[in-house]
Amino acid sequence: MSASLIHIVRLGETLSSIARRYQTSIRAIARYNGLKNVNLINVGQRLIIPRVSTSHSRGLMNTRQRTQPNRPEAIKTHNAAGILALSPIDVIDSKKTLQTEWVQSAGIEQAHGIIDTILNRTASRHWGLTVADVVNSRNQFSDINGPISRRSGRNAVSQLPSSIISRRVHQVVDDYLVARATGRGSIVGSHLNYANPHYSDAKNLEWINALDGPRLGKGQAIHYHGTTPSLQRYRPGRFTLVLPSFDTIRQPSTQGRRIDGAAIAAAHGVAVKSANVRLGQLDPAMASVIRTVAEVARELKLPTPVITSGNDSRHRAGSMHYANRALDFRGNNISISQGQALRQGVTNRLGENYDVVFETFSNATNNHLHIEYDPD
Repeated sequence: MSASLIHIVRLGETLSSIARRYQTSIRAIARYNGLKNVNLINVGQRLIIPRVSTSHSRGLMNTRQRTQPNRPEAIKTHNAAGILALSPIDVIDSKKTLQTEWVQSAGIEQAHGIIDTILNRTASRHWGLTVADVVNSRNQFSDINGPISRRSGRNAVSQLPSSIISRRVHQVVDDYLVARATGRGSIVGSHLNYANPHYSDAKNLEWINALDGPRLGKGQAIHYHGTTPSLQRYRPGRFTLVLPSFDTIRQPSTQGRRIDGAAIAAAHGVAVKSANVRLGQLDPAMASVIRTVAEVARELKLPTPVITSGNDSRHRAGSMHYANRALDFRGNNISISQGQALRQGVTNRLGENYDVVFETFSNATNNHLHIEYDPD
C-alpha cells in the first residue's frame, strides 16, 4: 500500500471523477472521509484518498467495527501497512489525555510531543489497538490510570467527561492532527516514552535521564522524550495518519469570532517572525490561509513560511490587517518566480473569497506574500 493522499476538490469535479483519477472506489473515499451523501462535495473540500487495493479494502471493511463494554460507539483504530486511522472516539480520548498532561505555560511544542507519543504508542500496537487502550495502561498517564486518577476513583479515560476539554486543547489537538494527516512529521520521531525528571522518584531518574530524544517544555514543566531499551523493538515505522473525517474533527477555532493564529501556525510548521507579530485575535477565516500556505510551500519545496505581519506594524488606513483578516508572509528568501508560483498555488486552493498578492519592491528585502479575506 502506498501512502494516502489529500485531494482538494476543484470546480466541476465529482466523487466519481476523483475516484477514477486515483484508481480507487467511490465507496472507499466516502468511508475514509465520513461522507453520507456521495453526490455532495464542495469546492475546496479536502478529501483523504486511500491508495489501497480492492481486496484490501474489503478486508478493511470487515475489521473496522469493534465494540467495547459500555462504549458501543467505539470503532477499532485501524493500523496496517503504514496507515494509522483514528476513530472519532480516539480523537476525543487524545484531547482528554492532553488536558491532563500538558502544562500550557510550557509551550505548544510540549503539547505536540504528547500527541505524537500517543500516536506512536497506538501505531506500535504494544499497548493495544486504540488510543483508549494506550492511555488506560496502568501507570502510563498519571491522571488517566495512575496514582492521581486512582485517588479520585478513576482508572480509564472514559471516566473523564468531555466537558473537561478546554477550548484551547480542542484547538491544539484538531489543528495538529490535521497537520499530521496532511504531511507534517512527528516532533518526537518514533519515540515512545516521556517523563518529567522533576516529578519522578529516584528509582526512575536513571532511565529518564538516559532518554535521548527532544526535551520539550521549560523550567519545572519539562518532558524528556526518548525510548527505553526494553521498548526499542516496538517503535513504529513511518505511518500515514488518517482522520475519521475532516468534518467530524471539532474545530472551535472556526466557531468563535477569533482564533489564536500562533497556535495554528505552530501546528502546521509555520514560523512567526517575532513576538511583536500580533496573531492572537485573527478572524476564523485566516486559519485556512496559514494551513494552505504551509501545504503549498511544502509541495513547492520552498523554505519554511514565516508570518511577518498580522494586526501590527504600519499599514494603510482601512487595511484588512487592522480587521484581523490579513497576513503577510516573508518573501525575501525566495525568488520572484517562486513567489508567483506560491501565490498561484495558494489562490487556486483558497478560492475567490481571498485576495492573494506576491508584492515586490525596489528593496527586495521587503518582498512578501500578502493574503486577505475579503468576501465582499
